[in-house]
Amino acid sequence: MIIPRRIYLYTVTTLVFLYTVLLLQHIIYALLVRLGLTDTSSPVNFLDLVYNLSIYTFSKVHAVVDLIIIAIGVVHYYWIHQEIRSDDTAAVSGIRAFFLAWLACSFGLRVIFACIVAILQVNPQFQTTPPIATQVAIAVTWLIGLGAIAIEWSTVHEPFERRGQAIIKWIALFGQWILTITALFTVSQFIQSLLQMQLNPLPYCVGSGLVVAIFGGGCTILPPLLSASGIVVIAGVGLYAYRRWATRYEIVALVHLDAFVMAVIIGGTIAYSGAQCLRLIFDLAFRIPATFVPDSFLTDPPGNVASYPYLGFFIAGLVAMSLFLWRAIPRWREDRIDRFYSYIAWALVSAASFFLGGYGTLANILLVIAHKPVMSTDWSQTLSFLPIGTVGWLYLWNNVQLIARGGRRGIVTIPGRIYTYILLIGTMTAAVISLIIIALLLFTALYHIPLDPSGTNIYRAISVFLISVPFAYLFWRIPKTWR
Repeated sequence: MIIPRRIYLYTVTTLVFLYTVLLLQHIIYALLVRLGLTDTSSPVNFLDLVYNLSIYTFSKVHAVVDLIIIAIGVVHYYWIHQEIRSDDTAAVSGIRAFFLAWLACSFGLRVIFACIVAILQVNPQFQTTPPIATQVAIAVTWLIGLGAIAIEWSTVHEPFERRGQAIIKWIALFGQWILTITALFTVSQFIQSLLQMQLNPLPYCVGSGLVVAIFGGGCTILPPLLSASGIVVIAGVGLYAYRRWATRYEIVALVHLDAFVMAVIIGGTIAYSGAQCLRLIFDLAFRIPATFVPDSFLTDPPGNVASYPYLGFFIAGLVAMSLFLWRAIPRWREDRIDRFYSYIAWALVSAASFFLGGYGTLANILLVIAHKPVMSTDWSQTLSFLPIGTVGWLYLWNNVQLIARGGRRGIVTIPGRIYTYILLIGTMTAAVISLIIIALLLFTALYHIPLDPSGTNIYRAISVFLISVPFAYLFWRIPKTWR
């Protein structure tokens, strides 16, 4: 009964703590409204909707309800510390480690993203009531909560048990991976702002589409380099802090997992952005209208020029890869398994690029043979991934096959099994699904059901099947060579 009781106590206390932080956030927001430092408009982006930044209504009913909820949390918090005083293992348990680490990670990320959004929302549309005050209120509130978590963490000086340390490292690595993606994005925006300033100076419009939907957007009144530099510094400091937090706990399996995920993130960034840069080259070769160099590299090109804003991502990925290799190569000399995980990660990224480009290119060829219309942009989108995947896979092929087949001694490591089974399951799944789609489309065509009026989907399904089957057979044979 000890474990269920601890889970119950920490769950209730955590929920009340989150409620209290949100309550404080509403109070600070209402205070800012009354001071004239922010407006009372409806939520403008996804984060506002999540945290419901409406003005807090002060009333006796709300006050009573809030006090009751906070009292429940205080009682449960008292019971937690009563157990810690009576049982030494309670203070270093895995359950306590999970809740403290999860709160610390989520609160830290919330503060970092609130600071980033505050810079993004220095907007000339809100010169009298800038919404930056709202984000500052959020950052301050959650920073206060983070401080409370740090104080609670410091009440016990004994190290957590082994399972608790593994949980903390898991959560710290999760935060680190999120901030790595954020840092790559912010550095790429910094590079794009440099290009914009040199080639076509405009008000610095941040992001589009999903970025604006999540963080808000618009053209900032800050100089491009200043706003971009501020965001890079915030993301960099956050990434450094989470990196230091994760390295405090040496769990070998999680160190290898970290190398694998970081290699996937950085390799995927280079592969995708490199493919999009190649796409611009192919569009220039195909003479696609409104495609010009160097204006097409800009986020906001002049006139009706098409935008391919991926050069910043490509350069940011190359810088990140250089830093990754600088740290990893000395470690690889002592730990070959760590090197195997990195090779496997890049091989999987290359395989994904190869399959995406190969499937699309083969589908376009089949459509041409069948006299179906194929746009020039369809060729450039698919062909751009094929060289990236092919070069990467050929470069890594010998090492990866040696890892997958167990080396010269036939001893198969965990990375070898991961690589083999991921590609085996992936290619077999693709082959089976494409075969089902082919059968369904043939059946519906037989009975004149207009499921595929254009007649192109069946050729795409056939191309997926033709690409997947040979590789599924190859990776199906590899485990047979294991001892």
